[in-house]
Amino acid sequence: MLRAALRSRLFSTEVSKQNLMKSLLTEKLQATKVNVIDMSGGCGSMFQIDVESPMFEGQTMVKQHRMVNEVLKAEIKEMHGLTLRTAVPKKN
Repeated sequence: MLRAALRSRLFSTEVSKQNLMKSLLTEKLQATKVNVIDMSGGCGSMFQIDVESPMFEGQTMVKQHRMVNEVLKAEIKEMHGLTLRTAVPKKN
């Protein structure tokens, strides 16, 4: 539902792929920090994504990356490369 609404908005208001992915990760993983950078020079084929989420606590890095991959499954199919960094937010 969220993905369809965001994709609709993507085409109607030209929201970038970066903003779409950031919104999906923030919503689905309750991410407190998301940084999405297009490393392909603007064509959208390679991204660097940094995500901090409390949902990662107690999970291995592999599991954290699988969680992100699941959220961005459709978007990843269109990519040629992805650099992913995940972390649990630091407690104050």
